[in-house]
Amino acid sequence: MSLNPGTVLIREYRGETHQVTVLAEGYSWRGKLFPTLSGVARAITRTNWNGYVFFGLRHAAVRERDDG
Repeated sequence: MSLNPGTVLIREYRGETHQVTVLAEGYSWRGKLFPTLSGVARAITRTNWNGYVFFGLRHAAVRERDDG
């Protein structure tokens, strides 16, 4: 998936609204430049997240368990 520069992504996380701007060279959040959207998601959550999933641009893959 490709996002056009100038696109603004908004996500509320733990009661705080986060705004990310897509740039030609990466993603801007709180005045910092990140090369990947996952980097922004990690900075916000302090955990390992897929950026597209965190911002609701793609659903997380669900693995089927084989219990048998």
